[in-house]
Amino acid sequence: MIRLPLIIAACAAFAACQTVQPAQPVPGSAEGTDADASCTSPVVLVILVENFDRESAAPYAEALRETNVVADHGGRYLSVGRPLHVLEGVWPDARAFVLETYPCEAAALQMWRSETYQTRVKPFRQGTGDYTVALFDAAALKDEGDG
Repeated sequence: MIRLPLIIAACAAFAACQTVQPAQPVPGSAEGTDADASCTSPVVLVILVENFDRESAAPYAEALRETNVVADHGGRYLSVGRPLHVLEGVWPDARAFVLETYPCEAAALQMWRSETYQTRVKPFRQGTGDYTVALFDAAALKDEGDG
């Protein structure tokens, strides 16, 4: 079981996004979208957005839905948006937070580096906020009893 508070706490420490490298296929995949048996170590993609403009981000969200780029690469959303409760500190209205899970690092990177995301989705993100995006090894966040 993934302990989401650890991911959330780690997210606060991010400094900036890194530049991505050219697309590389997911191991064992002819098209680079389906993971094979070597894709067994799950990862979590964490996106923190400051100064988020929800109205101007609507076309970005629509492009994500229309292209289905996350699911096409084995990803699924764990959490999107604002917290249910702020238990400590302040959560500004202009902050957004997204958690996505992928079957492995290669699948997440394939989505991020894909032509679909880079040319048909990501351009709609420009000017919608200040994004920090990082990938975490989800296996390291499992409870010891989960195997």
